[in-house]
Amino acid sequence: MSIWKIAWRSIQQRTLASTLTAVFVCLALQNTRWFRPRPPEEVAPLADTAPGDLPDATLPGAASAPAGPWRVGLVVAIGIALLWGLARQWAEHAPEVGTWPFLRDVVLQHWLLPVLILFFVGIGVLGRVRVYDLLIEGGKEGLTVAVRIAPYLVAILVAVAMFRASGGLEMVIGALDPFTSRVGFPAEALPMALLRPLSGSGAFGVMAEAVNTHGPDSFLGMLVCTLQGSTETTFYVLAVYLGAVGVRDARHIVLACLAGDLAGYAAGTAACHVFFG
Repeated sequence: MSIWKIAWRSIQQRTLASTLTAVFVCLALQNTRWFRPRPPEEVAPLADTAPGDLPDATLPGAASAPAGPWRVGLVVAIGIALLWGLARQWAEHAPEVGTWPFLRDVVLQHWLLPVLILFFVGIGVLGRVRVYDLLIEGGKEGLTVAVRIAPYLVAILVAVAMFRASGGLEMVIGALDPFTSRVGFPAEALPMALLRPLSGSGAFGVMAEAVNTHGPDSFLGMLVCTLQGSTETTFYVLAVYLGAVGVRDARHIVLACLAGDLAGYAAGTAACHVFFG
């Protein structure tokens, strides 16, 4: 018998064994209480009901009965396991590195996100909510939002790139430098102030360049780092959030956000002069 026939027969035998095993297990479990097919949910039409007035039974993943003892026991067991693991790491590492470094480097970096995820999943389990189904629905909604805001993001990113490549940024800096220098705002920080409302990555590049050129302990390095943390990418955020909810007329929102950025620049510059100047 050739090697190909032996290989083909072994594949057939393995497939036959797995298929028969799956069929017999399915037949054995389909009539048990835990694996019995559930009837489809029937929800009465509510054409004249406001969204806020929907009864609990019509909401996605709504609970129909209180949690059973096994659900409570499962959540409690998971909580005890987490506390035991945290206590074990505390006993091993906290005496060596100290309490605050342990909380910062271990708890916040490695424990916070898993604990939050398990916390929300545990709430869903206790409330008899179909957590996985709701997760899928949230993923679908996230993809829909991403598709809806994509044109706004493309528009703002292209506009920022054109503004920088055309030389308009340098022209604005040259025009503002005589006025900003008099109030203690150096010209080297103007690119940061002008790009920060438009692009977070562009502002971060300006900040990194200023820190590398003038040093992280220089007044300019501290100023651009302060501006990076005290202001926001206004137009980028507006494009994302207004595009997500379908708002086309921003009206006074842009002026209010730019006023907030200007106040952040003024307060950040004053604070740097007080503490580092």
